[in-house]
Amino acid sequence: MDEIIRDYKEVLFSCFSFEGRLTRKPFWTYIIITFIIQMLGFFIIFGVFGLATVIFGGQNTGQGNFLVGLGLFAFMALFIFIETVIGFSTIGPQARRLRDGGFTPWLLLLHLCQFSIVVLILCCMESRD
Repeated sequence: MDEIIRDYKEVLFSCFSFEGRLTRKPFWTYIIITFIIQMLGFFIIFGVFGLATVIFGGQNTGQGNFLVGLGLFAFMALFIFIETVIGFSTIGPQARRLRDGGFTPWLLLLHLCQFSIVVLILCCMESRD
């Protein structure tokens, strides 16, 4: 467990660094823990919104519906902000992982063309010396 935490912290504190290389184990440790954090945030944010909808949504008053709509907007804004920060924090590790695999980090531009699966496959490749 200490090794997993050490690998995660190593990548987390250098997530905006594009220099150097990154082996598979720390990279995938970071990606999996980040994915778990994303899913927990998703369930917490939309669970709170669902609970607010059940509590306030049954009222036929205009103010109750306004509060539910305002809550939806606030939770969606928070969720989009969290997802954006997490998305940007994975660019550096992906670039270093591609470099470790012997590929150019410019292949990250494939994300813009909806070819993220190609980047995923390249990140799974073994390191090249």
